[in-house]
Amino acid sequence: MASVDFDSLLKNIEMEQRAPQPLKESDVQALVFKYLEDRDLDSHPSLSGIKAKSWGQIRFMKSQGIKKGIQI
Repeated sequence: MASVDFDSLLKNIEMEQRAPQPLKESDVQALVFKYLEDRDLDSHPSLSGIKAKSWGQIRFMKSQGIKKGIQI
């Protein structure tokens, strides 16, 4: 992630700290994936974090009928 808007991230962190109920981990993960998707960065969740998708993985997921983490 070469171009990250740190000002908006800091603003979100400040809002998070002021919120009476902080966001759940799943909500934060959804926000991160939405951020990456808005910038057309192909990524997928993994046990060690977020990884960039490879063409091999994309072909495999299509062959299995899986699109964006949802089986079709």
